Amino acid sequence: MAIAFGSNLGDSSGTIIKAASRVAELIVHFQLAPLYATSPMYVENQPEFVNTVGIGNTELSPRALLAQLKQIEQELGRVPTEPNGPRIIDIDLLTYGAMRYSWHCDGDRALVIPHPRMHERRFVLVPLSDLDGGFVIPGVGNIGDLLHGDFAGQELRKLDFVG
Repeated sequence: MAIAFGSNLGDSSGTIIKAASRVAELIVHFQLAPLYATSPMYVENQPEFVNTVGIGNTELSPRALLAQLKQIEQELGRVPTEPNGPRIIDIDLLTYGAMRYSWHCDGDRALVIPHPRMHERRFVLVPLSDLDGGFVIPGVGNIGDLLHGDFAGQELRKLDFVG
């Protein structure tokens, strides 16, 4: 499974490391990719983000894992903001093995696996490739092939972070 972390408010690097530490308690063999400073997408008039990805395995169901991830976000200070806007922490479940899954709640898509836009996001693909260059996004393709796409405007800078 793969999980994305992002932040662009406060001590973004420190918050991501705290979030990843909490997620590691739920995940077996958890590995975290390097942190990257990234330009914002969708809503461009905001501070740059810090992003990374973690991988591992869990016995939790996708919905149970999502509930735990959202609880960690709240505990670290996440409050509702505009979609794709500034946030203290964002934790997204990207993939869950080879599973393709969609759960709807109150008429909204509450969880879609694999994450429907992960293949568009260089800030997800590059750190995921750092961990597993042969990673396959179910129904989409191999990450190495996907990284040959057009990612104009999606600048990344690897951070030297010591937490």
